[in-house]
Amino acid sequence: MEGIRQEADALGQVVTNFLNFARPEKPTFALVAPAAIARRAGDELRHELPAGTTVTITGEFADIEGDEVLLRQMFGNLLRNAAEACAAAGTTPAIVVDGRLDRARRVCTVTVSDNGPGIPAADRERVFQPFYTKRTGGTGLGLAVVQKIAVVHNGRAVAGASPAGGASIELTFPLAT
Repeated sequence: MEGIRQEADALGQVVTNFLNFARPEKPTFALVAPAAIARRAGDELRHELPAGTTVTITGEFADIEGDEVLLRQMFGNLLRNAAEACAAAGTTPAIVVDGRLDRARRVCTVTVSDNGPGIPAADRERVFQPFYTKRTGGTGLGLAVVQKIAVVHNGRAVAGASPAGGASIELTFPLAT
């Protein structure tokens, strides 16, 4: 019975992710603080993340114009992916959300990095494509949704390597006017 329940939950998550990706967004923009949203997303996921997972918020952030619900979903996807990748590699997840301001270019860059196995260089462009996944049981929609949310906010997402040897996703958003 437990196996059936888990499979039903997994299927429900696939359908939800697909609908989130396919449905046209009608964002409600307001002045939001990316650091506070990332912190809240981490707090909401505490019960889902593997034991011992740390989520550290560092750096300098600035307000952007954004939809808090969508941004919280975006950070939630990134934190969940990072924790799952680390756990699958047998590593206790250490996730860092780092903010940097570039006042000259008027952008806030937020990098979510982990200490997991990383994303091979050949796959970094493809990870944002819908249904592309290397994980068993993965839907391939998590990072596609992240990219979509970044673009809706006039931003972008780029995959790379973290200083801890794992993956990093760099998000760039224009500063609030």
